[in-house]
Amino acid sequence: MSKYLYFILVILVINGCFSPQRRNHVECLDYDISEFVGVYKNQGSEYLGGRALHLTEVLWINSHGISKTTHESIDRVALSFNENNQMHMSAYSGSKLVSSGVIDKEIEIQGNIIKVFSKTSVLPDPSGGLMVGPQSVQIDLKLTCEKNIEFHKHESAIGLVLLIIPMGGSNDFHSEFSRIN
Repeated sequence: MSKYLYFILVILVINGCFSPQRRNHVECLDYDISEFVGVYKNQGSEYLGGRALHLTEVLWINSHGISKTTHESIDRVALSFNENNQMHMSAYSGSKLVSSGVIDKEIEIQGNIIKVFSKTSVLPDPSGGLMVGPQSVQIDLKLTCEKNIEFHKHESAIGLVLLIIPMGGSNDFHSEFSRIN
């Protein structure tokens, strides 16, 4: 019995040491935040959790009365900044303006990166879980060299599984929203 327990512990520890490979791309750091001004496709290049990722969902999470179906029907998004550096977004479906307004959630502009979301909390969350320890989630938007918007979501956690086994891990997700003009 101890051989089986030892084998399971080794597999769990090794499993906690691996993380996905980082995407190979070149950083374009010499641009100004005003270069985000433009029109972009609303649907990202990758699927998150088995469903399409939409720029309107990222920036207007549960606001502006936009339903999930509406996010899917929006084909392009126009971004601009006002004199107070607040981001303004207009969402279009074909030639029809669906919604428009200033982003009404806290976003932070750090140099040429827009920090959309950042949260650190302690596991287990209210839904339960096997791990106890800190976790963090961060979502950023930045421009690629081609002036598309790159969505980057970084999640990490470290802690004890079943209050015995130390384990940590992280996950990075990238998607791009193509610039139309």
